[in-house]
Amino acid sequence: MLARVCAAALAAIFFRQLPPIQRFFGLDRLPPAVLAQLIVFAVAGIAVIALSLLELRHGREADALLLSLGVLGTFVFAAAFQLDG
Repeated sequence: MLARVCAAALAAIFFRQLPPIQRFFGLDRLPPAVLAQLIVFAVAGIAVIALSLLELRHGREADALLLSLGVLGTFVFAAAFQLDG
């Protein structure tokens, strides 16, 4: 499951070419080093979200719920803050 999510994230990054980032830097294509760093961070973020949800699914304890709410709350806040700026 986690491998499929990571593969989908990589495919989305490669095939969409990230137009907003390119417009920000004024580039036609991202440099390979920037693209590699972006892929690593995207996969790491997806892995953190997936692991917290898997822990909630398997654990069903208060600690797992608190971890999942914290991770998902941070993700939603960061996404909303990014869209606002």
